[in-house]
Amino acid sequence: MSRFRSPGVRERCFREHFDRNALARDDLRTADYSNAASYGLRQAVVSRWLSGLVGLRIADIGCGNGLLTTDLAKTNRVFGVDLALGMVRLAGGRGLLGAQARAAQLPLRGESCDVTLVVELAQYLPHLEDLITEIVRITHPGGRIIFSCLHRSLARRMWSTLKPAGPLNPYLHSPRSVQRILAAGGVRVIESCVWFQPLRVRSTSRLGRCLGQLAGSAFAVMGIRES
Repeated sequence: MSRFRSPGVRERCFREHFDRNALARDDLRTADYSNAASYGLRQAVVSRWLSGLVGLRIADIGCGNGLLTTDLAKTNRVFGVDLALGMVRLAGGRGLLGAQARAAQLPLRGESCDVTLVVELAQYLPHLEDLITEIVRITHPGGRIIFSCLHRSLARRMWSTLKPAGPLNPYLHSPRSVQRILAAGGVRVIESCVWFQPLRVRSTSRLGRCLGQLAGSAFAVMGIRES
């Protein structure tokens, strides 16, 4: 655990992990802690809240391989930002305009996006306030923000026991804390949801695999930037 004491070291470890495993994560059969079932749940939320959009400027922060916003990129201009260059290249192959950058220093102008998505990125970042400040900055007034993260309540208790097949996620949050920070930044939350998404775990026991079906409790909120 000593290698995770410094936020800078954590960031480097995460970047190296996702660069090294970019191709494996591009196939939902070989991805680390995520899988087709958990991806499908995230995709359902994004599709329900953003279906039918045409001609908008959309930012996908922590875009990974771009899979979640591939369909949106067919009818909108989607900017994908990720710390791992391997992921940025995969997203570019799916039609996103990719850029390698830190989430707290986005290469996008203020109020330049109609929609900003941050899907399961916050659990890798030590400062939630900095992330939310940036996504609010790039979203124009009246624009939509979608924020999703692993849920703190159950996932934190289960993570060390199940040893998910991916990098350690030490920063977990609750819907209440995220909504509070969004509200302080001038974002009015209009909808939220919570779901259980299966984790791929290293456990070989039947109990461990069963618990993996519950450990991935996650949530999403959608808000409108008002100021």
